[in-house]
Amino acid sequence: MARAVRSSPAPSGPSLADAPPGTRTRITAWRGFSSARRQQLLAYGLSVGTLVRVVQQTAATVVLIEHTELALERDLARMILVEAPARDGQDTSGG
Repeated sequence: MARAVRSSPAPSGPSLADAPPGTRTRITAWRGFSSARRQQLLAYGLSVGTLVRVVQQTAATVVLIEHTELALERDLARMILVEAPARDGQDTSGG
């Protein structure tokens, strides 16, 4: 008897490119990255669970990770999924 193969649904939700400047948000998933690109993102500190602050969304998505600013192309920022953004001063940790 053939067994049905279940594929997990593609991650969905707001992306880093959707977060307005001045917001903090947490990375929840990546979509569509090669293994090499994932390693690069990890080297930059962009791992699932990382809290980032969006600095700007013009020309490129610029985020602050701890004390490092990182500029990302919009297409790349669209592939990084995040929690619904919270304005600065709001807690995104859920407690």
